[in-house]
Amino acid sequence: MPGVQTDTAEGRWRRAASLVLFLLFGFFAIVLQGVMGEYRGVRVEWLMILVVYLGIYKSPGLSIFLTVLLGVMLDMSSTSFFGEGLVSTLWVMLLSRGVSRLIYADRPVVQFLILAGAVLSLGGVLLFIYGVMDVSFGTSSNIFTLLLFSSGITAFVGVFLLFFLKRIDPEQGGYYLTRFMPERREEPLI
Repeated sequence: MPGVQTDTAEGRWRRAASLVLFLLFGFFAIVLQGVMGEYRGVRVEWLMILVVYLGIYKSPGLSIFLTVLLGVMLDMSSTSFFGEGLVSTLWVMLLSRGVSRLIYADRPVVQFLILAGAVLSLGGVLLFIYGVMDVSFGTSSNIFTLLLFSSGITAFVGVFLLFFLKRIDPEQGGYYLTRFMPERREEPLI
């Protein structure tokens, strides 16, 4: 049947290699995020860039599985309450997945907007949760400005990183790109 992909040994190998590769990338993103820290309250969310990639380019099962593993790894490496990393990574992945199902998200401008919106909405949700729990926000009076700068810088860096990740991915963004491409032409449907 044309258009139906069968499960081959090469396909299983590519999925397994992709799983291991993105778990390693997630570990390095968590380490990099911890080592680099922030500069005057602004930082790049390296792990969230990777999670947005998973939400856009990976199949639903693989993206949820990897996101849960990365969220638990983030929880184990942080000093915040257990579950915050898991909820954060799932929030960003589901948001990017939802947007990528609506529009063709393989364009840099759309990727920038998805990354900025995901990090900005995550920051807003975490501010709300910490505010409800009556936790101090710190000494900065302009937390929203810092959140805007962080989401902008993360989105700017993320567009280049998403391009790089798509090139080295063993599946070559297979699930996403085959979902939006017609069988005979190499043009996006949307």
